[in-house]
Amino acid sequence: MKGPLRARPLTFARRRFLEFIVAIVVLHTLAIAAYYLIDIPSAPQRHQKLYAWAWMVLTAVVVLGGLQRIKRARRLDRERG
Repeated sequence: MKGPLRARPLTFARRRFLEFIVAIVVLHTLAIAAYYLIDIPSAPQRHQKLYAWAWMVLTAVVVLGGLQRIKRARRLDRERG
């Protein structure tokens, strides 16, 4: 009888998905830490906007790159059977 918490095998796509989640968490953790370390809340509005845009662009780059890696990994998993 199988238990409800039985671990499924870690496929290449699953590994890429976990890497994707970790990359997003690390990026946001570093961005939030930097936000307070360089005191963005008290910076001029122009600097706050620049920081927000840079954070958003970096997030988009990590997300799009991660999704491409997941897509390639899923394709490889399908080919391997």
